[in-house]
Amino acid sequence: MQLALTTSTLAGELQEKLQAAAKAGFAGVELFEKDLLYSDKSASELQSLAQQLGLQLFTLQPFTDFEGLPAVLRSKAFERAQRKFQLMQELGITTLVVTSSTSPQAAADWQVLAADLAELADGAAQFQLRIAYEPLPWAAQIKTLQQAFELVQLAQRPNLGLVLDSFSFFALKTELTSLSAALVERIFIVQLADSPELTMDIQQLDKHFRCYAGQGILPIPALFKQLRALGFAGLVSQKVPCEEFRASNPYQIARNGYRSLQWLIKQTAAEPNPAPSLLSSLEFVELASQGGEANWLEQLLLALGFRKTHQHRSKEVGLYRQGQINLLINREADSFANAYYDRHGSSVCALGLGSNQLEQVLANCREYRCDFVQSPHLPDEMALPAIRNVGDGLLYLVDTAQAERFFEVDFVPLPPEALNPLGFGLTRIDHITQAVSSTEFLAVIQFYQILFGLTANAEYDLIDRNGIVHSRSLVNAEHSVQFPINTSPSRESSTERFRVGLSGSGVQHIALQCEDIFAVAKQLNPHHILPISPNYYEEVQAEFLLDAALVESMRAYNILYDANEQGEFFHIYTRHINGLFFEIVQRQGYQGFGERNAAARLAAQAREYQRMRELLLV
Repeated sequence: MQLALTTSTLAGELQEKLQAAAKAGFAGVELFEKDLLYSDKSASELQSLAQQLGLQLFTLQPFTDFEGLPAVLRSKAFERAQRKFQLMQELGITTLVVTSSTSPQAAADWQVLAADLAELADGAAQFQLRIAYEPLPWAAQIKTLQQAFELVQLAQRPNLGLVLDSFSFFALKTELTSLSAALVERIFIVQLADSPELTMDIQQLDKHFRCYAGQGILPIPALFKQLRALGFAGLVSQKVPCEEFRASNPYQIARNGYRSLQWLIKQTAAEPNPAPSLLSSLEFVELASQGGEANWLEQLLLALGFRKTHQHRSKEVGLYRQGQINLLINREADSFANAYYDRHGSSVCALGLGSNQLEQVLANCREYRCDFVQSPHLPDEMALPAIRNVGDGLLYLVDTAQAERFFEVDFVPLPPEALNPLGFGLTRIDHITQAVSSTEFLAVIQFYQILFGLTANAEYDLIDRNGIVHSRSLVNAEHSVQFPINTSPSRESSTERFRVGLSGSGVQHIALQCEDIFAVAKQLNPHHILPISPNYYEEVQAEFLLDAALVESMRAYNILYDANEQGEFFHIYTRHINGLFFEIVQRQGYQGFGERNAAARLAAQAREYQRMRELLLV
């Protein structure tokens, strides 16, 4: 089975697209003809470049509105075909993708349509080429895969086969039971695309909302498993020509597509093994900052009860601890963190993910072509492997099966609080929320699923007064690692304001768990706490019938509340620094993230943002 990508999926010049596909791991590409027309390279130069990159140019596509035309148009269509065959020979391409005609002048007589395809296939055979016929749901006559199969059977040419496009297949509500061994034998190419659950015109959905396999709601794994069971072993191609992909970094989009295919192949193996949860803990959060901003960050951490307990042996990196929480402030010049600060300001530049199955994690990262990053270290310091995260941050992979913690090796303790930093009663990192672009949203979720075996919960919408924020959380089995992922199409929403301010995607907020939120709140400086509207407490008391004294205490400390059948949830938010803010949570059996309170929090943050704009601080 060969894995390919259509060049129409990627942004950039054709040369860039070929380079991105090769670097991502694809065996070759399906060449979109318009990419060729807009290129300043000749056919022979492109063939040479593909060979240098180790890529095969599998198909030229699409050849449109061919079969069943009136005599004058028919002769012109065959002239076009001859030119395509000659071009394909120059490019080293062996298959031409022909889409079913959308012309209103196309004949309805299947004998005429089949004769045209047979003659086209005969012309292609003179050049040792193949024809792959793709039905379009909006075509004039041949709309379904079954109809295309019957037409190909009628034409009776060995070099004439089919293209199965998963998006079109499911758009027409085709049943998997319609696939027979005889039909699958005639499939030359399987083109894959998923789709979100949207109700709209098929062509509009096709143009704007395709996504990679496993990122939407279509049963593509079931389709692919059925194809493999029936003997398909041909070309598998990602075909996702959506606007968002073509406005994004071509290598990142290509790499995400390759990961999606690798995931699909594993999911549809004869005896697939469910991905185990490979992460056990959130070991540390690293903040990049410099100068006065680093001092502000330090003051905020101290105000939350953290203490500086360790200093790195060879770098300007301080460790601030409380309970089992480890936060690093990296002020090191000429470092990754410093470069990250220059691009983004004070922000989270790296996360430390703990695993007691590190070798399996590293194997996954290599298999799915993650970008590894080498961090400089002295010989006696711990060499933590690191990969690129969402945006351009890092994920350090920490072996928790080792007896020594990372800070016991690389850091010098600062007594007396190094051994037992109790602070105000914060115990562990509860969850870390990342804000991403809409293009990255589905890919990031799949990234955490396939690399680390995290489970993705159902998507839900947060109501921001400036737009909708789409959110989906990823968790391990023990809920010791939790990553809500947020995106929003609205530029004025909290999520997009953060991304604009950060100049990219990244960690927007860090939630810290405690046993008694009221005891913690009494020790916090109100200046650092996000003020919640008094009206919120009237609503929450009426909805949950809470004791008046409890509600008054919540109001006094700006504590929010939620409850469900699992238990209760209390939480407080801090004001932000460069868009980054903290949350303090107390869970009593509750496993959500206080979603019902998102509107109150987002409204409060919007008021803060407006106040800062009026003060000309943003």
